[in-house]
Amino acid sequence: MPNVFFFCNDKKVEVDAESLTGMQIKEATLKVDPTLNLQHDLILQANGPGEDQQIRDGEPVTLTHGHGTGPKHFYTRPPTNFGKA
Repeated sequence: MPNVFFFCNDKKVEVDAESLTGMQIKEATLKVDPTLNLQHDLILQANGPGEDQQIRDGEPVTLTHGHGTGPKHFYTRPPTNFGKA
């Protein structure tokens, strides 16, 4: 299997899968950052101009990167409930 890496909360995370779900990304990050809170939202940083994207726990994300594109960068934040009563 390929050795793929990404960054989450500025920590380099190496995995042996080309695609992981949001929860799997958080669980892999937890191995290098034991302070990570699995209940926090996972956010994929936009590559260039554009909006950052929230990744749901069950949502798959392709982690490979090709020529001219770098590794994916994620960050976590406490869940928000804007607009909910």
